[in-house]
Amino acid sequence: MSYAVENFHNTFIQDGAVRWSSNGRCLPADCVRDLVDAGLVTVATAERTTDARERELAEFFAEYRAAQANRSAEQIAEERAMARGAMGAGVQMVNIITGERYTT
Repeated sequence: MSYAVENFHNTFIQDGAVRWSSNGRCLPADCVRDLVDAGLVTVATAERTTDARERELAEFFAEYRAAQANRSAEQIAEERAMARGAMGAGVQMVNIITGERYTT
């Protein structure tokens, strides 16, 4: 039995989309597929969940990009120092969401 099926009692449906009770976020596609296979939700519910999750992710990434663009010089320096500490000096780093590149 999958995690989503075992924890279906920890979900709710809002606007036709299945969401986790803990954070209100839509379930990922693999979890929804497991719920459909188990007969717990319909294909229509799975489609609405996928649509809602895609909207949520687009909003999240837009907010993240805006936050990254508005970081202070101190925040950038701290993040780079942490990366240098974790990866070592001289490592090429790329933020896969924003495309920002730098060397530690």
